[in-house]
Amino acid sequence: MALKVVDSGELGMLEILRSAKLNDGNIRFRLFKNDHTPANADDISDYTEADYDGYAEQAASAWVLSTLVGGKAFTQSTALVFLCTGSVTPNDIYGYYVVDMSSGDLWWAERFASAPIVMDSPGDTISITPTLSAASES
Repeated sequence: MALKVVDSGELGMLEILRSAKLNDGNIRFRLFKNDHTPANADDISDYTEADYDGYAEQAASAWVLSTLVGGKAFTQSTALVFLCTGSVTPNDIYGYYVVDMSSGDLWWAERFASAPIVMDSPGDTISITPTLSAASES
């Protein structure tokens, strides 16, 4: 038998997460430069953080009110833009990972479909629009 979370439950759970955790500034997005495919048993040590010129992790703290689209609840933050400012330390970027700074826990990670993305020239950018969704198994 598959778990069924009703629409209002999906919205409610995301809203609790959004208001209690996502908007507190402790959730940080980091780019990773090692050729890794995220897996369920990963922890933060599985990711090598980027270090190209101008790189800095970013907080996503402007998450919007959760909403339903196509039967799936989701919340989204404003886009995060990672900028390269030089060419001294180039990186091949494979994706991003998300860390809860209050606990040090890895929350999720995503490998870019077009990986690797080369960050080696001033003005190179990577843009991520953080999105978190909830849906039933059936």
